Amino acid sequence: DPEGDIKLTPGRNPDIQEATLTIGGEEKLRFALAYGFRNIQNTMRKLKRNRNPYHYVELMACPAGCANGGGQLKSEAKKPRELAAELQQKYYKELRIRQPEDTPMVKAFRTLASRFEKGDDLVSTSFRDVSKKEEDSEIAGLTETW
Repeated sequence: DPEGDIKLTPGRNPDIQEATLTIGGEEKLRFALAYGFRNIQNTMRKLKRNRNPYHYVELMACPAGCANGGGQLKSEAKKPRELAAELQQKYYKELRIRQPEDTPMVKAFRTLASRFEKGDDLVSTSFRDVSKKEEDSEIAGLTETW
């Protein structure tokens, strides 16, 4: 097993990277990782012009790579759905729960809206039950079932 160094070089944005494998001071392999359509197009243009030739190119249409796609680590112990569910549970367990009106963004918006006449109407909403069919009403179309 020869030992080498892998150097990861970020591109112009976080969705494009180059990696090189160097063994004994000599570059052995060159990789490109491009996520998102714009980065894919730019990488393909480079390849067509024979600029920066790579030994391996990973392209994914999703920005930041596709969830559970080729660029993701696979778990041999768990199926992808189980792993995703476990990670989601951990995320939600650590998530701080608060009322929407307690968020900094809503507080700032309410402060701004309070400077205007009827400003509270801009940041408030109301609920109207449309579950009963009202034949001659403007909301009759909203209650149709298909």
